[in-house]
Amino acid sequence: MEVFDKLSFKTKGTILKRYADYVTVISFFNYKVKLYSWDGFFIEEYYNIEERKVTRISAVTERDLQKYIKKVSLNELGFN
Repeated sequence: MEVFDKLSFKTKGTILKRYADYVTVISFFNYKVKLYSWDGFFIEEYYNIEERKVTRISAVTERDLQKYIKKVSLNELGFN
């Protein structure tokens, strides 16, 4: 995960579009936050609604996953 977060913004975006699987989206303050899975971990893409652009792409921590508990069953994704 640390390696992913050190990649350039452009490279992270390319990985999401080419290789990651979309999981779900939530609204979080002024953002639409898309959750993806890739290579055994999760990635968030923050889309700023007011600015109309992606402003952040980062690996997800266990704490970050708490935002998705009501929307996604991790067991269904193969994570026990």
